[in-house]
Amino acid sequence: MLYRSLKIARVVFSLLVLILALVLFVDFTGLVPAWAAKQFASLQFIPAALGGARLVGSALVIAAAILLLTFLFGRVYCSTLCPLGVLQDVFAWISRKFRKKFRYKPQRNFRIIRYIVLALSAISFIFSAGYFLSWLDPYSNFGRISAMLFKPAVLLVNNGLAFFAQKFGWYSVAHYDYKFPEPAAIAWSVIFLSGLLLLTWRGGRTFCNTLCPVGGLLGLAAKYSWFKINIDSTACKSCGVCEWKCKAGCIDKENKTIDMERCVMCFNCLDTCPTSVMYLQTGKPPVSAKPKATMNEHRRDLLKSFSLLGLLALIPDGKVIQVYKDSLLKIVRKTPVTPPGSTAAYRFHDTCIACYLCITKCPTQVLQPSVTEYGISAFMQPVFNFKYGFCNFECNECSQVCPTGALQPVEKEQKKLVQLGVAKFVKDNCVVYTQGTDCGACSEHCPTKAVQMVPYKNLTAPEVTEEHCIGCGACEYACPTKPYKAIYVEGLPLHGRATKKKSKQLVPVNTSGDEFPF
Repeated sequence: MLYRSLKIARVVFSLLVLILALVLFVDFTGLVPAWAAKQFASLQFIPAALGGARLVGSALVIAAAILLLTFLFGRVYCSTLCPLGVLQDVFAWISRKFRKKFRYKPQRNFRIIRYIVLALSAISFIFSAGYFLSWLDPYSNFGRISAMLFKPAVLLVNNGLAFFAQKFGWYSVAHYDYKFPEPAAIAWSVIFLSGLLLLTWRGGRTFCNTLCPVGGLLGLAAKYSWFKINIDSTACKSCGVCEWKCKAGCIDKENKTIDMERCVMCFNCLDTCPTSVMYLQTGKPPVSAKPKATMNEHRRDLLKSFSLLGLLALIPDGKVIQVYKDSLLKIVRKTPVTPPGSTAAYRFHDTCIACYLCITKCPTQVLQPSVTEYGISAFMQPVFNFKYGFCNFECNECSQVCPTGALQPVEKEQKKLVQLGVAKFVKDNCVVYTQGTDCGACSEHCPTKAVQMVPYKNLTAPEVTEEHCIGCGACEYACPTKPYKAIYVEGLPLHGRATKKKSKQLVPVNTSGDEFPF
């Protein structure tokens, strides 16, 4: 009865974690505050570890607490707090509904692969090369799957309801204008999710026990956990029921052993054992018949892994500007624009794990997953894409939700002077010069008035004062020229500080004398 209660409590808690994680990533209403999203992300191990390494808030304490929890109770983090792990359990539960006679089988202990992944992750962490961690980090991949696949599905349902509701005069459901990211950005989420589904369909928690860096690290700690699941070898009849239910494939019914390095403490075996010979044990496990051989085997596998490692070296308001000539001068942005709070490109790339939390919280959708902008080493990290929108002058959401410290918190008033880049005017693409058409869209949308209109013949043409520009991209987004813009933002590798433009002072009027000044 106790073990049944433990399993029910774990299932309920893990489902609550999954629902909360999904809500944080698919929320498009702005109801979830930035601090709540950040606090939840900080409970995940790799964001907490990266944040702790940079002394971000209480991240170091959280990372240490997760390790301590594992030393006490085994890999309960993997079964209850990791949203990707819980998502795998949901997939496994659904798959079993279609395969009534399906039984899990003992899996090979891919220790060499697990140690290689762990070693590469450790090197990536030590040398601040966060991009390798982001490829396999369970939280980051859950965020990408949610942002790229689940959120569009939710928005499709919302917009469908809005369409039909408005037909009946009900306007409580609002339509949300969603712009799909680049196909290459979606492709990774599709590929990863497909592979995850296949592994889950065939063997349950194979990803967690083979490719997941968090699972590899916590597995090492779980080997020495205080609470362990043990089998009474004298009373066990080797019926195999526990083995069939083990989604981690870590139970060997013949030898009556459980590999705690791979066990995720789901309690399925405890709940289903017909003879009640499986039990929770505290302290050291019974001495193995071949302790030295087992230890030597572990040592050899670890040496092999390191040997292999050595071989791996706003659309403008007002009248619509008629553009009847294509712009000819191609724009080449040498430096992409990183989000506010990143302070420096190299620091941002080393710390960001591409969890997409900032992307999902961006109200103008200007933050998009990078494809080629940063190169392969920073693939999928957020970048400003002014084809989708511009950085809202009054918004600082992205800097408030980052769990790793890749984006430092920036106050709204402070952010208004953070120079992410500078606008560059391309005269040969501007309709004022190529068509003789009056425009001014870039100047109208510039929040700092760094772009001003100056006289040109009988028209006015844009002129940029770079020291006042913050690189928000409103001018680039508003520019009507196609296919190449007449004004674009060149990013700064190291963020600067713009100078605030002084408002024109009114000239005092001399009111002395009897006559009126006008």
